Amino acid sequence: MPMNRPLRTLTPIVVLFALTASALADLTPRIERLLTEGRLGSADVGVVIYDPQTDRVIGSLNADEQFVPASNMKLITSGAAITLLGADFAFETRLLWEPGARRLIVEGSGDPAFGDPDLLERMEIDADDLLGVWAEAVKSQGITNVRELVIDDRAFDREFVHPSWPRAQLNRWYCAEVAGLNFHTNVVHLYMRADADGQPPSVRPIPEVPGVRVTNRAGSIRRGNPTVWAARPNVDNHITLRGDVRGTPEALPVTLHDMPARFGDLLAGHLREQGISVGSSRTATTNEAFDSSSVLHVVRTPLQTVLERTNVDSHNLYAECLLKALGRAVTGQPGSWSNGAAVVRMELVDALGPMAGRDAQVADGSGMSRENRLTPSLVARWLDHMHDREELGEAFRASLASPGRGTLSKRFKKHPIDAHIEAKTGYLNGVSAISGYLSEPHTGKTVIFSIMVNEKPDSVPLRRVFEFQERVIQAADEWLTERAVAATPKFGG
Repeated sequence: MPMNRPLRTLTPIVVLFALTASALADLTPRIERLLTEGRLGSADVGVVIYDPQTDRVIGSLNADEQFVPASNMKLITSGAAITLLGADFAFETRLLWEPGARRLIVEGSGDPAFGDPDLLERMEIDADDLLGVWAEAVKSQGITNVRELVIDDRAFDREFVHPSWPRAQLNRWYCAEVAGLNFHTNVVHLYMRADADGQPPSVRPIPEVPGVRVTNRAGSIRRGNPTVWAARPNVDNHITLRGDVRGTPEALPVTLHDMPARFGDLLAGHLREQGISVGSSRTATTNEAFDSSSVLHVVRTPLQTVLERTNVDSHNLYAECLLKALGRAVTGQPGSWSNGAAVVRMELVDALGPMAGRDAQVADGSGMSRENRLTPSLVARWLDHMHDREELGEAFRASLASPGRGTLSKRFKKHPIDAHIEAKTGYLNGVSAISGYLSEPHTGKTVIFSIMVNEKPDSVPLRRVFEFQERVIQAADEWLTERAVAATPKFGG
């Protein structure tokens, strides 16, 4: 059955988008053959390839079955964000001053990019430089005495960690806590240098956050492979280093607990370095109101920057902040996983019809939760919907990775394609997904694809899954190229 557009006008039977042999699925036999050749064992595989120009499904396999999408969930979250927040939306973190109360307020909006070390590096500054700018903004106003510093993180709720995230991985950067005031992507980078054999390596945390303790139980080696790792209790900021360090390894990122409170202590320290007296530092209470405040400094992050970090780099914190920002924007309440997920489901149903509520389960924004469920057909319909959004669609597609860029930087080297590809990958243990667009460079014709693999056996190497996915996309690329050649006018014709 064809995928008709726009889907909002479809009857319920069409919205089912059943992918059957009657759908003129030219590539289905080839997909089945590639799956057999791919030797993926007992893995569950779903594929859909769709031609939006002719409204035809040209290849499908289990496309209406639900799969854990991993980071393909970000396609839904980011598309809903640009639709509902608007392309001109920007996160803002504001520094405010209440002279009567001698109160300094940092008002967060959930900006995931505030103090992001990767973005700061592009500007050739670091976290200390940024905090120095803020401290100087206070000093330049002649403020020498701050009775209290308040961090207003109430844009989001204070459920920092999703309940279905893997508890053993909450110290990893991709499971960073999500707050109404984020800083340095809510991680500390531990820079280490090996000493003499058997001796503890030197360790320097950046930024040096008050209240963060590092117990160094790692050792130094001159030969062999480095094995250093860090442990941190889920509701504490006591980090323990273990394993071996060789030479000067790359910085080890470790998540921190309750960044709003930690940021208050961090900023207070920089203010004191500028000779400004600071009394107490705290987070805002639930119903607290701040009046008669003036704006001293504002940091703005455009939505497009957030979208690109979400999709090109697949940064989980960014996706979760988009989800919670959606919940806040629509409900007027602090953003949460609950109201954010409800808003995303609402947008899916509004855009694709009521059966989208059956095909999608939304738990978080990044895909880190294994409670998310999407069908390949729903993802393809969503990509088709975003493709039709003109300016919003262009911004959405610009946020996706491509070969040599972001999460596709090492893909499609063995199986190159002629078309331009814009896609989002996804990975969890036992899960791999890739969905996106193929565009023929001469005609501009587009093919949409979604390929999901779940329950990959441990005996099947991930590279074999990647190869299957890339060969399926290569088949779609060849199909697209053949149609472009057939449509080219003959000389003298």
